[in-house]
Amino acid sequence: MLFSSWSFAAEEIEQPVQQALIEAAIQNDWFSKRCRGVSINKYFNEVNRLYIERYGFSAHNYIERFQNIDYSSYKEKIEQAMQRRLIEFGGCQGAKRQDWDRDLKQDYKTRFRQVETSDWFPQP
Repeated sequence: MLFSSWSFAAEEIEQPVQQALIEAAIQNDWFSKRCRGVSINKYFNEVNRLYIERYGFSAHNYIERFQNIDYSSYKEKIEQAMQRRLIEFGGCQGAKRQDWDRDLKQDYKTRFRQVETSDWFPQP
């Protein structure tokens, strides 16, 4: 995770899993747009559906409500980190050769399952 140093209240111990899923969705959507030319936010839309069904609010609202961060700034920081990492891989082709895209997808799938089975629910 990019922002693993953030702390959370004890009663919300599983909350970082919810944040990590949003981050993984942004990362996968960014990679798809940058390296595949697919501009649909497929992963973020899946997370939105899950959060609206489970919690009654969107992933965007989750970041603003529980992290007290402007969503646009949050997304921009993740995307900047992704760009730096892509440069380290030598561009899209280098990232694909090193299976970075596969790793990003696997991380997303794992975190999605964790949130689906999580007992965490926001306190009013």
